[in-house]
Amino acid sequence: MKEIIKKAGKIVEENRKLRNAEGTDYNIFSLLDAERDEVGIHELMLFTILNFKTDYRVKNEFIQQLLIYFGVPKSFQKEEWKVEKEHYTSEGRIDLFLRTTGKHKKCIVIELKIDAEDQKRQLERYEEYVCTKNYEDYRIIYLTLDGREPSPQSMGNMKQNKLLCMSFEEHILPWLEECIHICQEYEIESSFIQQYRILLQKIVGEENMQEKICDLVTSSKDLKACMQIEQALPKIKGKLLYHFLNEIHKELKRLGCKFVCKKYECAKEYFYSALQPSFGCEITKFEARNRTITLVAEVYIEDDLQFLVSYFDENGAEIRQQDFMKANKRMNQKIEDAIMKGLNVERQHNRYRCIYYSFITNENNQKYDFKHFDDVCADLMDEEVMEKESKRIARIVANNIKQIQKQLEE
Repeated sequence: MKEIIKKAGKIVEENRKLRNAEGTDYNIFSLLDAERDEVGIHELMLFTILNFKTDYRVKNEFIQQLLIYFGVPKSFQKEEWKVEKEHYTSEGRIDLFLRTTGKHKKCIVIELKIDAEDQKRQLERYEEYVCTKNYEDYRIIYLTLDGREPSPQSMGNMKQNKLLCMSFEEHILPWLEECIHICQEYEIESSFIQQYRILLQKIVGEENMQEKICDLVTSSKDLKACMQIEQALPKIKGKLLYHFLNEIHKELKRLGCKFVCKKYECAKEYFYSALQPSFGCEITKFEARNRTITLVAEVYIEDDLQFLVSYFDENGAEIRQQDFMKANKRMNQKIEDAIMKGLNVERQHNRYRCIYYSFITNENNQKYDFKHFDDVCADLMDEEVMEKESKRIARIVANNIKQIQKQLEE
């Protein structure tokens, strides 16, 4: 099993180096966490490119090139085409529907599959619809990342010779390259297409990486070991998260911070539960309407790693910022001003329970997204990264506390 993990690690590292070399992480779709959105991204992007509005000549060339890459009969390539998305029929919704506008009545149905499962008789139903419209000829394109065949339940009794299995890797990516070359005089449009090409490169690379890892598992013993590792992953990630928070806590203690609350033992169970680990350091104490209030700087885990400033009462219970403000408007304003001026930030009021919050990022300004546990979080498994990041974050928190204290003293 150690050998499999070692080889898998090598495959993952090779993919990471390739992503860095090609810059595929730098695309707007990844930033919006919409990489695999079939309808909102992939269907819409292909439709937009095929309906190129800047130049009608370029639009026709895009369509003709796609037909060539799809390998449809030459008679199809001589036609003028209209492209529709989400073409509704009594048999379902067709992702992309191409139909001729001349005297020869032909059509092409394109069914996209990124992650979605095949539906029962899906392609057969589309064929039935096409046949009821009396098209002279038609093709149904089953477009996936790897060019796989549709399931028998989707095919039903569909005619095999009307089906073309295409892949984003072998057909769409080179077509996009061709499109970029065709419209190179249009800088904005070609950049738009390039963004989508970069996204597909990333997704295809990840699929290829997973296929290579799958090939490492060759026996029932290997598979059972992998299944045990999968079951242990929440515990592994929980221990790592706890260790990370504990290291930040220890460094803050070394820097002389005074702790008010410590609730991060539950980090070990974070990936099994809805618990939200945190700990808080005192910024200052003050009296408000005969109550002792503590202003606290928190390191807090929701989905991401966050820095909060909150109110706590004398019993250690957190006070909602809105509740405190109702009775202590002037004091709340003074504290808000001290935070904004001390940290040189804008007001963040979209969290009802705290006065201010911000995300804590790594040294490359990437979020620690523990909900999805991406590469940024996994890197913490390396002791050198863990030590460096926990010290850096502790220094940021400690400095934030000092800056707010300084403003409150003035």
